[in-house]
Amino acid sequence: MAINSIYFLNAADFTLATAVYLDSYLDNIAPDGFYGNGTITRQQSSGILLTAEDCVGCGVEVSLCAGTSAVDVCCNCDGEIPLAWSFNEISGTGQMVLYVNEIAVETRTASAVGTYFVNVGDEITVSVSTEGCTSPNIKASSSSSGIINGLDCTDFSSVYNSATYFVVSGDLGTTLTLDTYSQCADTCIS
Repeated sequence: MAINSIYFLNAADFTLATAVYLDSYLDNIAPDGFYGNGTITRQQSSGILLTAEDCVGCGVEVSLCAGTSAVDVCCNCDGEIPLAWSFNEISGTGQMVLYVNEIAVETRTASAVGTYFVNVGDEITVSVSTEGCTSPNIKASSSSSGIINGLDCTDFSSVYNSATYFVVSGDLGTTLTLDTYSQCADTCIS
């Protein structure tokens, strides 16, 4: 099944673009495959977009704003959703890397908080690592809570690579939260 996501073009019009990219700097070419905007479809092969073809008559999934009134959906759906994140380095040496659409958007090696704005269709993952744990606190716990919950805990060092959170239209009007932790202790901390 097709997946709706954010991509970048080297032209303002999809019909004029020569390639699809994963980043706004146009450094990372998107994987080969078929891309479409609901009106036309184009195949990318060896990093080059081929001739545009009209989409056949079929239902197209779109992201829409839903609300309680016309004013609500016209004035309160800007599309950006705040992701409030935190990295809590409690002990040991830790690192948090926050990814949106497989691109690192935040990297922290000391406790920090921030907000990053995401859109419907974005994919969020996080990697947390802990090292430098010594006796008696040899259990290295790397974890996250909020929209993604998980933990890796092993002796001396650990790396937690999360599952993926898919931003959906139901997230519009909310603040997503993601708290991450890096800690050495005498037992695993969840």
